[in-house]
Amino acid sequence: MSGVPLILVVSAHRPELTGLRAILGDDLRGTSGGRSVVARAVGIGLSAAAVGTVSALAEFEPRAVVFVGTCGAYAGRGPSIGEAVVGRKVHLVSVAEVEGRADFPEPMRTELDLDGMLADALASAGARQVTVATTVAITTDDLLAEQIAARRGSPIIAPRVTPPVRSSPAGSSTEHAGSKSLMEVPLKRENERRSR
Repeated sequence: MSGVPLILVVSAHRPELTGLRAILGDDLRGTSGGRSVVARAVGIGLSAAAVGTVSALAEFEPRAVVFVGTCGAYAGRGPSIGEAVVGRKVHLVSVAEVEGRADFPEPMRTELDLDGMLADALASAGARQVTVATTVAITTDDLLAEQIAARRGSPIIAPRVTPPVRSSPAGSSTEHAGSKSLMEVPLKRENERRSR
């Protein structure tokens, strides 16, 4: 693969890279569109992901990096199950900050505009451009996820864990054991909790 521009694809954990096996092979290395592509799981959580990404950057010296993953969205306000999206803007969010009990200190960046050319190229291949709110911890509460989405103007919350609400078009479950999934957020649980 030497001499060919390298694209590094990173994710939090390996199940999020499963769809690339058909293109890159089981070792997640291959060529696509005349470019060498290597995919790596870099770790779950800010610290682990940062260390894993820096390690992969040093090892591969890529021309570009693409982060792939799964997330949640509200029915009617975000993508459908299985739909590919590309983040145009990302907001870092903490629960305490959303609730007004904490703040991010300067100069910590909590909002980032992503590479416009790369986002446009991915969108031209069929991915919808969206604004993403990513939380410091995995969001498991529907009401909290809705508050985050409203505060950041984002229909997409990542990472998000919630039970699967339906099967994917291929008929398999939309969620693997212990992983985040792209799915419509079922507000039914919150409604049940409120009625108790």
